[in-house]
Amino acid sequence: MKKKVVAIFIVGMLLGGIVTFASVTEYYSQLLRNQQGQMENEIERIYDERITEIGRQTHADMVMRVAEKRDEVMEEMEEYLIEQLAIEQNRRYNEHSKEIDKEAEQLKKELEKYIDELIEDSNK
Repeated sequence: MKKKVVAIFIVGMLLGGIVTFASVTEYYSQLLRNQQGQMENEIERIYDERITEIGRQTHADMVMRVAEKRDEVMEEMEEYLIEQLAIEQNRRYNEHSKEIDKEAEQLKKELEKYIDELIEDSNK
């Protein structure tokens, strides 16, 4: 009988251990499950911080991009302006040169006439 009592005691201990193990396992599982709300709040906080940082960084990147593009456009426009002013300078030069050449031709004719008159007057 003693053997039966010891056997029943051992079986009872094993069953008790299994029940206790199951209870403890359930307790820890439930402990983790109960933290879901806290974890969701933490995830939301991290998300909010990161999305705000992304917005700031994107804004800073776009401001930098605008500044780079502005400098690029201004450089191209300065080159274009210099080219156009060179064309304008050449146009003005040609326009004035034509007038000077025209005036020089007229002046040569008048001076030739003057010289011819001087020579005629000296021959009289």
